[in-house]
Amino acid sequence: MKLLVTGASGFLGSHIVNHFAQQGGQVCGMVRKLDGLLPVQNVQWRALELPSNHLATILTEEMPDVIVHTAASAHVNASLIYPAQDFTQSVVVWNNLLESVRLIGLRPEIIFLSSAAVYGNPQQLPVAESAPIHPISPYGYHKHMCEEMAEYYVKLYGLNITSLRIFSAYGTGLFRQVLWDIVQKAQRNPIVEMNGVGDETRDFIHASDVARTVECVIRANPQPIYRNGSITVPVFNVGSGVSTTILEIVEMMMAALELEKPILFNGQRRNGDPLYWQADIRRLSAIGFRPLVSLSEGIRHYISWVLEQTHD
Repeated sequence: MKLLVTGASGFLGSHIVNHFAQQGGQVCGMVRKLDGLLPVQNVQWRALELPSNHLATILTEEMPDVIVHTAASAHVNASLIYPAQDFTQSVVVWNNLLESVRLIGLRPEIIFLSSAAVYGNPQQLPVAESAPIHPISPYGYHKHMCEEMAEYYVKLYGLNITSLRIFSAYGTGLFRQVLWDIVQKAQRNPIVEMNGVGDETRDFIHASDVARTVECVIRANPQPIYRNGSITVPVFNVGSGVSTTILEIVEMMMAALELEKPILFNGQRRNGDPLYWQADIRRLSAIGFRPLVSLSEGIRHYISWVLEQTHD
């Protein structure tokens, strides 16, 4: 099996590349530029900034069995400030990939990394894949647009696509979001001040478990469901299935850092951020997935990595 990963030097992309390379798979990692990349056994790097008219040429040369698409915007807050840029990085880039696959006649298995942001603020928890779609940020809207685009490429052109709605992924290589912010504030400030009120919840999933999810989906090779003239593209929630409050995560990280400092929640909630998240992962469990990295273990490893970065 030959795997092509777009956005291969990004946070989740790099974990997926390393996971399959370590298993002996043949991996093509597509990145914007080759500068600073180290050789990795079983990985061939290809430089191309998407969208690009040259993508079809690379796909023809590589002939992948599976394409994992991770190249996209990954910043909810930035999408609120620069929605047009987020649209290009998400929707236009995704269309570029699908069109390139269609035009050269390839039929690989395509796995699209979507986001739980498509749900917005769910009406009930845990949220299942059948829940209403109500995004509250351009980032979420654009992920939903990509999912809809996948549906008509499957229906009209016979492509094989699966969408993975990622919840709160974390792990080494993540230089943003709440876990990174907690470590920075805990190290630098006498008081750890956080947005919100502390009861907001997230469903944390380690990046290595996200990579394992991709492997499970490839092995299962789920097929679209045709019913009454409509089509349903396979969609899976990717989370741990466990809800953790922001207060709990701050306390866990402070304990792992061996720091005792006051924690203050300022009551200010950021636009675009959901209040409460917990994934229903029964559909994912049915194809054999079980999270292997506990939150406590993942936090310890993440903090060790962050401290290495900040001490260099």
